Amino acid sequence: WKCKGAGLRSFFARDAAKLKLASDALGPVFAYVASGDGFYEDGSFIQHTRHPYTGGYGNSLIGELADLLFLLAGSRWEVADPARDNIYRWIFESFEPVIYSGAMMDMVRGREISRSGSPDHAVGHSSAAGILRVSMFAHPDVSGRLRSMLKEWYRADTSRDWASGRSLEQIMAIRRLLDDDTVERRGERLGSWVFAGMDRVVHLRPGWGF
Repeated sequence: WKCKGAGLRSFFARDAAKLKLASDALGPVFAYVASGDGFYEDGSFIQHTRHPYTGGYGNSLIGELADLLFLLAGSRWEVADPARDNIYRWIFESFEPVIYSGAMMDMVRGREISRSGSPDHAVGHSSAAGILRVSMFAHPDVSGRLRSMLKEWYRADTSRDWASGRSLEQIMAIRRLLDDDTVERRGERLGSWVFAGMDRVVHLRPGWGF
């Protein structure tokens, strides 16, 4: 949040030094942690010291970070830290297992489950919008895998319209993805994941997820 605020301010102020500061300051965000807040090597995401929050603060993080990285991509302020590519691991290891048919699992949403304005499918679609943004600057092989995953979520979700709550720009990007016949749906994601860092387990089999 701080880096995005500083980055956007630098545009209006035409302050190249401040923009470089915003880009460089993202470094600590990409590091994995062994305790406390952040992403763990096992795919867990913790905030407020001990709470599983992939579908809360994690959802916000992926959206805000995707916007800033997209904004800087291809410029001389592009993030050069090689750890930046951890964002791809986060998507496949932390987000993909806990989004089922477009819905973010309640067990990783913290206090957001009490908010009527952010039901599970709405949060899942919010995360998907951030991930779609990531696919626009990701390596081609990663981008293809991301887009295939996203098309599966959008097509499999019979609970919520994919355009609901999205900006006009996001709606256009989603429509282009859904209309792109070169991108195939991923199909069901099957497997088991143990997120020891947040005491959560996901088990996905044909037709159901637990």
